[in-house]
Amino acid sequence: MTFLPIISDDLRYPDGSELAPLIGERAVALFSYAISDQNDCLVCSVHFRRALIENGEDPDSPQVTQAEQLLIDWARLIAATPHAIPAEFYTRLETAFSPQLRVLLLEFAGQLVATNLFCTVGKVSLDEAMFDYRKPGDTRIE
Repeated sequence: MTFLPIISDDLRYPDGSELAPLIGERAVALFSYAISDQNDCLVCSVHFRRALIENGEDPDSPQVTQAEQLLIDWARLIAATPHAIPAEFYTRLETAFSPQLRVLLLEFAGQLVATNLFCTVGKVSLDEAMFDYRKPGDTRIE
């Protein structure tokens, strides 16, 4: 049962256009996918899986730079344990990214977490055109 009559293509995902010039579109997609995947948001994670796949990436084992891995790790921590991010990890973030960039990344992450929550709690169904982009073995539609 779909609680909200919305399909994935009608959703407005947070716009990473401010981040892309600073970290690259690929890094924005990796960061976004990591948040959505960690939150187990089917609609959002599949949206970002598609973006990665259509750009020749393997979302399940991407070849990443050190900065991209830091972004992926931070994304997963934001989604899984926002109250328990280790001080050492913050030190790594401070070394790698300017204060302004950290603020933009966190602002974007917060918007994406809210979108994940909306889709999950609202039981937003995955558009049939997106089925092939789900993780192997995942047959969920919402």
